[in-house]
Amino acid sequence: MKIENGYLVFDKEQIKLKKITGHRFPQLLGKSRFTTKGDCLVKMFLGIKEEPIDPFYIKRGAIGEFLVEYELTKMGVKVNHYDTKEENYDMFKEDPNYGGVIDLATDNFETIYECKSKPLSKYEWYQDNANEEEELQCELY
Repeated sequence: MKIENGYLVFDKEQIKLKKITGHRFPQLLGKSRFTTKGDCLVKMFLGIKEEPIDPFYIKRGAIGEFLVEYELTKMGVKVNHYDTKEENYDMFKEDPNYGGVIDLATDNFETIYECKSKPLSKYEWYQDNANEEEELQCELY
């Protein structure tokens, strides 16, 4: 890897392109509040591992998914819950370019639910500010 004429140039041997997932999709479109397009590409091309997620947020997310599934079931909506580890982090294995794992979906995938857990202290803010990044994640699936 080197910088040439103001551009970052990779050796072909270094490039290990990863799939575009629901998480990466908004980053590549420049819609992420936390990761730039360039950072996402560099991580994808060089195979750089993402920072590990704090176990607190993993558990909070799992609880959120359970609660959404519970409420949908109470309303008579039958959904399937997909586990990231059970799906080996990619339920779209047949697609060489796109991947990821859906949280919940109806049998025919007519409706897909992408669950996000948020702190209650920011409830009002989230009510007034749609999160385009998360909507794009679901739209890719």
